[in-house]
Amino acid sequence: MQTAVEFLDERYTYIKWMRDRDEISWLTAADWYSDALNKALEMEKKQIFDAFNQGYREGEKDGDDGVVSFKDVSEFNDAENYWQRTYGTNVPICGCGNCTEHYQHKSDCAVHNMPAMPNGQCDCNSNVPKQNQ
Repeated sequence: MQTAVEFLDERYTYIKWMRDRDEISWLTAADWYSDALNKALEMEKKQIFDAFNQGYREGEKDGDDGVVSFKDVSEFNDAENYWQRTYGTNVPICGCGNCTEHYQHKSDCAVHNMPAMPNGQCDCNSNVPKQNQ
C-alpha cells in the first residue's frame, strides 16, 4: 500500500518532469499540484482513521486470552472524533496553546513572551478572526 507521502512525492516528481519538458503549462501544473495535495490529504486522513480504528480494536482486548471488553479505551471514542480534536479546524498553530487556525496571536503579543518574560494577557486583539485583522 502506498502512503500519502509516497503518493505525493511520486505525483510531484511526475508533474515537475512534465513541466520541465514543457509538456504542460504552469497553470496546468498548479492545478495538478493542488489535486495531488488534496488526494494526499484524503489518503492521510483514511490512513489515520484506519490506524486509529485498528489500535482501538486491539486495545479492547483484556490480556492474552483475547477476551473483548467493551470499556472505553480512548478519550476520543471514535476515529472521526480523534481526527477533529487532533487535526480539525481549531487546532493550535504555533504550539503556544493560545493560537488556533482561526485566531492567531501576533508574534509580538504578550501570550508569546516566554522564555524571555512570563506570558501575559493578549494585547493583539486575537479575538478578531485572522482574515479580518
